[in-house]
Amino acid sequence: SLHQPPHAQVFNLRASYQDEAAKMVASLADLKISKLAILHQDDSFGKDGLNGFVSNLEKRNMRAAVIARYDRKEMKVDTAARSLAPSAAAD
Repeated sequence: SLHQPPHAQVFNLRASYQDEAAKMVASLADLKISKLAILHQDDSFGKDGLNGFVSNLEKRNMRAAVIARYDRKEMKVDTAARSLAPSAAAD
C-alpha cells in the first residue's frame, strides 16, 4: 500500500519486496543458477515475497525445484529447511 498506487507525499526509502525479488532473480540468472529452493514464512509478508520471487522466475522461464514454508509463530525453521535438502536444488 505504500508503493502502489504512488502517493505524492510518500517517499519510500527502500525497494518493494517485488523489486527486491526481481533483483535476486536477475542475479541468479546472471550467475546461471538454475536449481533453487525457496523457504518462506507462512504469513502475508512471506507470501508477498514468495509471489514476487515466483513471478520473476516465471518471466525468465525458471522455477524453484521446491518451495517450503514455516510458521512464523512456531519458528520451526529447521524442519522446513530439512525438507529442502532432498530436493533437486541440493545437487
